Amino acid sequence: GLDFIASDHTAGDVYDALFRMYTATKRPADAESILIRKTKDNLKENAYLLDLAAYYASAGKKPEMENTIRTLLTNPGGDPQLHLKAGDFYAGLGQWPGAIEQYKAGIAANGKDKSIYQIRTARALIMQDKRDDAIKILSDALTAHPDDNDARKLRAALMLGNTKSGKAGAGVADLKSMVEKNPDDNPIKITYAKALMESGDLNEARAQFQDIVKRNPRFIDGYVSLADIAFKDGNNREASDRAAAALQLDPNNLRARMLRGSALLRLGQYDEASDILTRLSHEFPKAVDVRLELGYLAMRQQKYADAEGTFKKIQDDNPKDWRALGGLVDNDLAQHRPDKALGR
Repeated sequence: GLDFIASDHTAGDVYDALFRMYTATKRPADAESILIRKTKDNLKENAYLLDLAAYYASAGKKPEMENTIRTLLTNPGGDPQLHLKAGDFYAGLGQWPGAIEQYKAGIAANGKDKSIYQIRTARALIMQDKRDDAIKILSDALTAHPDDNDARKLRAALMLGNTKSGKAGAGVADLKSMVEKNPDDNPIKITYAKALMESGDLNEARAQFQDIVKRNPRFIDGYVSLADIAFKDGNNREASDRAAAALQLDPNNLRARMLRGSALLRLGQYDEASDILTRLSHEFPKAVDVRLELGYLAMRQQKYADAEGTFKKIQDDNPKDWRALGGLVDNDLAQHRPDKALGR
């Protein structure tokens, strides 16, 4: 293989075969080296730079990944879609701010494709639960291109949302039809899966997210969403495992850390749960959710006085949050004091 690419450096399949062999035989340095050589031997092939960046992302080498994307963006060759490709790369990793930054740069560099970048930006905003901002951008895109059916359907889906009964509304049905029309469009599939979660259809949402992470194993939000669904279903072992998978890709992911700590608490793994939740409380001392979980942790460990103190402090700081009162009641019942619980 090495002899072959020495004589024909355009043979991308041979580089790829060598990469697979090095990976299978646990030679990561050689695997990385062959991808670097592939990019240097084919400077105008932007797809090869994206392959290298994807490798660095999967290996947890963020600085190298960012350097590779910078190389891509300065790569000679006149590719007008560099920012679109870079934005889609970040979107594929669930790094929405980076994706939006590239889409905005794409509008500035290539105004004639503004609507494409606007729709991509709207999808990234949806992933960050910035629905109103997404609707505004889609409306702007439709002002310039009123016949863009995908933009119109996506905006309609966001505006219609869910019915008051909690069942999937017309907006979710529109998203489903868009997924069926574009089965390989990951952002649309993600939007649909999140809409299913909001409407309470956890089984179908789970199926969608399972397909998403199968297609894109580096997609952090997919694992976090699967952990969230499992936690809501009471499957704490799966919730813990899914959150752990997300943390392997992003050790600082706040939602994954919270889900894992909460799941471990319910599994009775108190030491590990305490470690996670205590660290979170130091980083976010006013986070009510974290403080509540620490109260329940103390209660589970039969440290009832500590639990009561924690719940009372939350109640004092947040008098309208009924969950602290619920914690005090639970703490009383755990001590077989129903009369005191009723008096709360």
